[in-house]
Amino acid sequence: MSTPRENWVRARTPEQKEFRTDEILQSADKIFQEKDFEEISLNDIARGAEISKPNIYRYFLTKEDIFLRLVIKYFDLMLDYQNKKLSSVKKGNVKSFASAWAKNTLDCDRFLRLVTRLGASLERYSSEKGLFNYKSRLFPLIEKGAEIIQKHFPQLSVKECQMFIYYHYGMSAGLMSLIKPSANLQKTMAMPEFKDFKLDGEKIYADSIYYLLDGLINKS
Repeated sequence: MSTPRENWVRARTPEQKEFRTDEILQSADKIFQEKDFEEISLNDIARGAEISKPNIYRYFLTKEDIFLRLVIKYFDLMLDYQNKKLSSVKKGNVKSFASAWAKNTLDCDRFLRLVTRLGASLERYSSEKGLFNYKSRLFPLIEKGAEIIQKHFPQLSVKECQMFIYYHYGMSAGLMSLIKPSANLQKTMAMPEFKDFKLDGEKIYADSIYYLLDGLINKS
């Protein structure tokens, strides 16, 4: 977008406001590469965007509102990545599709890091306006993902394909601590006391996607 920042101080036109919003999102996204969500403050984001903290409130009411927008961004990118990678998977093969879908999702590290914060922080502490904007952007993406599923499994209804995407979205949020454990958790699970409880998180994730998809197909 060609809206030179040096030509204005306060965003007044829709284009300038969109440009300022993008600056805030880019700042938060960049900081998220270096820090965990809990370590990031609105002051950090404001400094990165080169604006004052009070100015952020003209666009986002909470830090969580900002990161919900980033969830949408990376969910959309994840679906595009799935669509591209799944083109080589034989249509109708549940096992191959589930394995590829799981692998492709695991390749999308930024999406996974963000989605794990959904229930615990983002949706819980977002403003009503932030949640409305998030849900307004989320449901079209559910439909977008459903179209990908239906291309491979035309016997599923649109509603069933949407259910797969929605359940997968929640499954990704719930299983990521098992699939991508923190350093402390890895160290703890490596202790002799837990030697009989070692789990293959990625296999559990792939199996969960398989059982979800297979269940929807057999139900149809």
